[in-house]
Amino acid sequence: MRKLISIILLLLTLNINSQIVELRPVKVPAEHTEYFETIHTEYSIKTAQDAKDKGKLYGWWVAKRLNTTEDDFNYLFITVHPSVESLIDNEYWWQNSEEVTGYKPEILYKMADLFEFDKQYIYQVEMQIPDAAEAKYIIINFATPDDLNTVLKESKEIVMPHFQKNLIKSGMVGWGVATKITPQGSNYSSFSTWDSYDSLENMMKHLGGGAAIEGLPLNKLTPIEWSMRPIFRVITGTK
Repeated sequence: MRKLISIILLLLTLNINSQIVELRPVKVPAEHTEYFETIHTEYSIKTAQDAKDKGKLYGWWVAKRLNTTEDDFNYLFITVHPSVESLIDNEYWWQNSEEVTGYKPEILYKMADLFEFDKQYIYQVEMQIPDAAEAKYIIINFATPDDLNTVLKESKEIVMPHFQKNLIKSGMVGWGVATKITPQGSNYSSFSTWDSYDSLENMMKHLGGGAAIEGLPLNKLTPIEWSMRPIFRVITGTK
């Protein structure tokens, strides 16, 4: 049975390597966070689920960043597209809100001018352990390795098998690696990984070297200097 599960996970991983992850940070003033969350948990999610059901999206989530100041971007839109083509073709999938929810986009998002949107960060998925359960917390790790090809090789041969072995029992429900498409340059990371967890407790254990990280042979891995490791609580997302 364990061997069969490993084969299934491998086949799923091979099928998703063309996926494109779009990250869009947004800064929402404290007095408008309730409105922001309500709009997306009650309405936007329906439009996103409709787009996914039609094959236009692979997934869509809204996550709230933890441990922020008033100057930080405190929410994150995570949109996963099946391909570059779908990223371009379905850029405005959310404009279908009237057909799905009964409300026009200009009504639902009339307060969008109150929010500050960062640029879009586009990544190519290189490998992934698909979510085995609902992700409630996510760590997104950013870096620019000197030898990206070596890091990717080690991630596939050492890190991914270790996490697959410890999936669920450690509280980890998913994991992945992606490389940057745009923007590129010295001020931007070229590489990102994510760790999905079932609880805040298990996510914190991971950051402290426990949970799924425990037992990982770090001495066999090229050291990575992470430029940023923000943590998020998932507010809503497609199924």
